[in-house]
This record gives sequence, C-alpha cells and structure tokens, in this order.
Amino acid sequence: MEKKEEKQCSGCKVKKSIDQFRNENRNCNSCIARWVRYKQNHPERVQRYYEENKERFLEEKKEYRKMYNRREEMCEVCNYTIKTCRRAHHRKTQIHLANLEKIEAKNN
Repeated sequence: MEKKEEKQCSGCKVKKSIDQFRNENRNCNSCIARWVRYKQNHPERVQRYYEENKERFLEEKKEYRKMYNRREEMCEVCNYTIKTCRRAHHRKTQIHLANLEKIEAKNN
C-alpha cells in the first residue's frame, strides 16, 4: 500500500491528500470554493470587511517590507555582508563574477 502525501488545510484544519490542493495553496479546493461562493453571495459584507481592515493590512505589509529590507546575509564568494533585497543585484556585479571565476579556477 502506497503512502500518499498529505497536507493540512489552513482553513478547515483537516489533513487531506496533496491532490486536493491547487499548486502551493494553503487551503484545499473545497475551502477555496466555499470562499468564492461566500464572496458571490455576500459582496457587501466582503467589501465592508476589506474597508474596515484596509489600514491594518497596509500597516502589516509595510512592517513586513521594513523587516525584509533590514535582513542581511553573507556572500560566501565575496565575503561581503549584503542586504537580502540586494542579493540578485550583487550576484550580477563585476566583483562577484570575478571572485566566482577565481574560485572556479582554483577548483579546476
């Protein structure tokens, strides 16, 4: 008997097989369908909820961005401390690419 992969739905808190989820969703297909039906049947409640909590949502997003921009990590190739939000840019720089070539030359 094969062991199926299971995942817990964050909506109904039930462990279900992985095929009952779309892509990397945290909620199962039935919970998503339930929410879509609720939004269709009660648009005024959903709108009021978003309007009442808009400031809180924006504040949480702003706090997340601040914390993300403050995170730092070490580039093992260059021995530099860089901000996480600048990692992709750093990997394209001449210094990083030159250091990478030096390491590859040593290994060969």
